[in-house]
Amino acid sequence: MKDAAGEVLYVGKAVDLARRVRSYFTRGSQPPKTRALVRRVASVETIVVENEVEALLLESNLIKRHRPRYNVLLRDDKQYPYIRLTVQEPFPRIEVVRRVADDGARYYGPFVTGTGIHETVRLINRTFMLRKCRNREFRMKPRPSLQFQIGRCYSPCTGRITPEDYRERVVEPVRAFLEGRDRSLIRDLTRQMEEAAEAERFEEAARLRDAIRRIERLVARQEVVDVRGGDEDCFGLHRVGGTAAVAVLVVRAGRLQGRRDHLLEVEADALDDAALLAQAVRQVYGPGSLVPPRVLVPEPLPDHDLLEAYLTARRGRRCRLAVPRRGHRARLVRLAQENARQLYEQQAARRARATDLLAALQARAGLERLPRRIECFDISNVSGEHAVGSMVVFEEGRPLRRHYRHFRIRATAGPNDFAMLAEVVERRYAGRLADRLPYPDLILVDGGPPQLAAVAPVLADIGLLGRCDLRGIAKARSLEGAGRGRGEAPQAHERLHRPEGGDPVVLAPDDPLCHLVARIRDEAHRFAITYYRKLHGDRLVSSGLDDCPGIGPARKVALLRHFGSLARIRAASEAELARCPKMGPAAAARLYRHLHPEAAEAAAATGR
Repeated sequence: MKDAAGEVLYVGKAVDLARRVRSYFTRGSQPPKTRALVRRVASVETIVVENEVEALLLESNLIKRHRPRYNVLLRDDKQYPYIRLTVQEPFPRIEVVRRVADDGARYYGPFVTGTGIHETVRLINRTFMLRKCRNREFRMKPRPSLQFQIGRCYSPCTGRITPEDYRERVVEPVRAFLEGRDRSLIRDLTRQMEEAAEAERFEEAARLRDAIRRIERLVARQEVVDVRGGDEDCFGLHRVGGTAAVAVLVVRAGRLQGRRDHLLEVEADALDDAALLAQAVRQVYGPGSLVPPRVLVPEPLPDHDLLEAYLTARRGRRCRLAVPRRGHRARLVRLAQENARQLYEQQAARRARATDLLAALQARAGLERLPRRIECFDISNVSGEHAVGSMVVFEEGRPLRRHYRHFRIRATAGPNDFAMLAEVVERRYAGRLADRLPYPDLILVDGGPPQLAAVAPVLADIGLLGRCDLRGIAKARSLEGAGRGRGEAPQAHERLHRPEGGDPVVLAPDDPLCHLVARIRDEAHRFAITYYRKLHGDRLVSSGLDDCPGIGPARKVALLRHFGSLARIRAASEAELARCPKMGPAAAARLYRHLHPEAAEAAAATGR
């Protein structure tokens, strides 16, 4: 279902589609959310598929892509990280990714904490001597890296180990570790350590000894919940009214690795607990996720067989959806339920604190409405070059990163931050984003009265100045000395400015409101700077070899491999460039003229 602007409002599936659609428009006791949906629907688009499993898969994909505001959504539906082992390559490596792809690699996870996955990756890199370089660096290295020099890599890039030996000595132990085969791995490493000691290869024996100790320490911290070493996820649900908390206990190789937390908002009487949990299961295992062989739930779910078929299709192999009644799995379900209850209570307490803080901000800043949704804007550029704008969003005092947006400045020429800020604000509230994102309660801009003077007329023309509060945030020291004496450290007070002028509201450094608004402003600044550096870095790279005619990917790789860096290529003479593999005199002359246009102009002037 779409509105007049084409925004997707709701995605659903049905065997009898006409009956399902008709039910939305039948007069009766419809929930308020459904009535609001019906008022906005302008068109209904249908897609016919072969069966219900395909319909369920398509529904999940579309919800993940569009996040329709009238579907039940996981509020914090973030992508948990996985470890990707590139077994499809001759010399595999590992990396941390957020999505699972059908690319031949092996994926392990999800890891529920960033520290957990990075600790595991660090241990693997220190212990098993996997290559660290990316494929492009791997192809271009003319000599062993520092990792080889310090004994943490076999340097496959220079041919010091064959693919077969690398797979046996490096890849298979890594797989054994990630798949939970700790006992056999430690046994093999112990045997290798003893053999190295007997052969008086004492440095290798010491390295293996340290590896065994690191593995034993990591394994000892993980609680064993299944001695048979299975992989399974266990769901728990706790609901009060229209708010529900879902806790997913992640068990890999028989060990409890952590908990995935999700929150849902739904009308109190729209769905029962079983239907709500079924919705959560489908969203947790949306596109780009890894489905374990077994999923445990506390009660039978509607359309059990269909949901199990959906999980099997997502996994690519059989997945069992089970309701355990006794044994260790039943205990695991009860533990998940208790975790969900605690999660709900923690979130309820956090939301209460956030509401109190936002109410205090409303009172201190003289806002018309409670600032549950805050959008903050910032500009980043150097003398007007590659200017970008950023918008960050905070809801209930927390960042909502999926609503962040960045903008390339298009209409403003030269170093005019005020006009750039006005352009970004206009594009947010009068452009395509106006119908795609909800309006905020409070708009913050990084700056004081000049920035507000640039933005306020734009919002007034759009009709938002009275519907949304507007404030500027600036550090006190950036506007005045703030009462400092000569030589004193600057004060960290923050000032909130009104568009109509008057004295600003000064927030002291130890005020929680100061921490909140400074965090929002700093996040907008970070997001803008990150995007600016990306664009600026792309320009620097493209200004090197990419613009030279006749220098394609193969020659570019050959040049970088031969000389080692762009700076050395620039410093090379025409004859030195010609001696590089794949170049030749003509290509070298073109490249030299491209890198040294002043020399080409001088040669032309002397009639060379």
